Amino acid sequence: MGTLFLVLIVGILLLLVLLVCRSQSERFECAFEITERIRYQIFWNGTLRYFMEGYMALSLNSMVDMVQGLDWSSHFARLTSLFTWVLLALVFLVPVFLTIFFRWKFSMFNDPEFFDKFKEIISDLSYRSKYSSYFILIYCYRRLAQICLIVFC
Repeated sequence: MGTLFLVLIVGILLLLVLLVCRSQSERFECAFEITERIRYQIFWNGTLRYFMEGYMALSLNSMVDMVQGLDWSSHFARLTSLFTWVLLALVFLVPVFLTIFFRWKFSMFNDPEFFDKFKEIISDLSYRSKYSSYFILIYCYRRLAQICLIVFC
């Protein structure tokens, strides 16, 4: 989780730089250029990269918490249990959402703007076959199966 924390901190710092550059973009041309360059990195590439890098860690944490049992006795314990359920939902639903989204937008894979937004995810996919968009689902659920074997066996 150390690497994920570092990526999160860098993302927050880039977000602050983006906000400052956006507020100054009318006065300075270089601030506008920096804003345009950072925008895709933070909101699409950064977020998806953060999720994909931490998929096994998020899966393992949520599964272990579920197996150990959730505690609903205090406010903090309820918040932690709720966070575990949210993580578990993200672990199962985000790969399905990404697969549906990339199947729907498959015709845009060759568009440079679309590619810049999602290059961390689609850079290695084949642009000729629509079935290549299932790679994300297979990759994530294969990792999830490994985590289930570790936790439940």
